[in-house]
Amino acid sequence: MEAKPAAACTQCGTPLIDKYCHQCGQLHSGKKASLILLISESLATFFSLERSGFATLLLLLKKPHIVISNYLAGNRGYYQSPNKLLFYALIVFGLHLSWVDSTVLNLNFDVEGASPSIFL
Repeated sequence: MEAKPAAACTQCGTPLIDKYCHQCGQLHSGKKASLILLISESLATFFSLERSGFATLLLLLKKPHIVISNYLAGNRGYYQSPNKLLFYALIVFGLHLSWVDSTVLNLNFDVEGASPSIFL
């Protein structure tokens, strides 16, 4: 039997020993790139709520200036991305309008002819 040739890193061309390239650190998953893989990984990344999400929310409520100044200074590793936080806030807002009440923060969101689920 012939030995299967070692796969090469797609980024630097170094022969792979493990699932990460020892030269550049690129992950080699072994999966062929496809539209379904792209969509599933994007959704998994977008809907994953890590511990940093809760910590960012708490800090935003307590001391928003610290979060904003640190994020703008480039210290982004600890904080949840603003896009994810906005997405989660819109989901909570839409669920509140659909199931609880059409009034949020003393503002009435009744739209004639439209159901509250339009926000979702």
